[in-house]
Amino acid sequence: MGTIEKTKKSFTKDLETLVKEFGLEIELFKEQKNGEVVESFQISMDGKPYDELSGGNRLLIQLNMALVFVKKLGLDFILIDEA
Repeated sequence: MGTIEKTKKSFTKDLETLVKEFGLEIELFKEQKNGEVVESFQISMDGKPYDELSGGNRLLIQLNMALVFVKKLGLDFILIDEA
């Protein structure tokens, strides 16, 4: 495994751990049947994908993801745009 793959794996594990603290699950990479790892993006709450959640739960995910970035990056503001 190369350096880039190791970095991706480490970042993914860190992010998965952070979002779990806020009751979320995130998938950034998916392993295919042939063993190849491909980029993916799925965020879910209580096992339900984002697309299947109500508007209120989608907003809750957005707020929680903002809090993840506040915690990880030390940001001191949150901006959510529903445009």
